[in-house]
Amino acid sequence: MWEWIKGHIPLITAFVLGICLVVYSDGCQSQVRSLLDNGKYVTRGEFNIELDKVLATAELRNIELDKKDALRNLILQNALVLGQGQPLNPLGIITGMLGIYGVGSAVSATRKKFTVVKAKEVTNGESTS
Repeated sequence: MWEWIKGHIPLITAFVLGICLVVYSDGCQSQVRSLLDNGKYVTRGEFNIELDKVLATAELRNIELDKKDALRNLILQNALVLGQGQPLNPLGIITGMLGIYGVGSAVSATRKKFTVVKAKEVTNGESTS
């Protein structure tokens, strides 16, 4: 028995290393650092979920910036109209304010939906943060 093992050491070593390689490649998923928590490593699926959350948050913030810029432009345009001596257009002001209100309502509704989804994830025990 020992003679056979001594004579086939390269074959046994290759077999053991092959088994280890198969177990490692099949059992260990690739991981990267989390976007939200640097100390945590996540798999591809978890990373894609975090990426979607980050992109959704960035989109909401961009909408907020657009809303603030629209309000600033509305005030500036009305100030320019008054400064030129032209009569004030109340219908234009009301239309602009309603447009800003509509954008604000959309942002609020979107935030509420994200809050509800996150609350459901936490209650289901699927919190990723």
